[in-house]
Amino acid sequence: MFKFLAIALLACILAVAAVFAVLNSGMVTLDLYTRSFTLPLSILVLLSILLGTLLGLIMSIGAQFRKSARLRELRRQLKAAHKELARLRPVRAKSVQGSGPTQ
Repeated sequence: MFKFLAIALLACILAVAAVFAVLNSGMVTLDLYTRSFTLPLSILVLLSILLGTLLGLIMSIGAQFRKSARLRELRRQLKAAHKELARLRPVRAKSVQGSGPTQ
């Protein structure tokens, strides 16, 4: 079911992209100070989207590394807490056994 929905969504996106490309097939000039390019508007928009996505991924890498480091630190703390808990359980069990009701 999930594959079907993914394929249907992809087909819809491709259909919208195809319609966009046909409706925006006019040529535009991109001037980069030292060079200029003439290309269809739909290609220019596609390249802009791809460049923005790539820059966004690059910018998010730092945040991902920070999250991974924080997760490692928290896992280390959790492991230490489990070890301490395992060390303290026998001590508590002995003290509970010795504090029964007195007759």
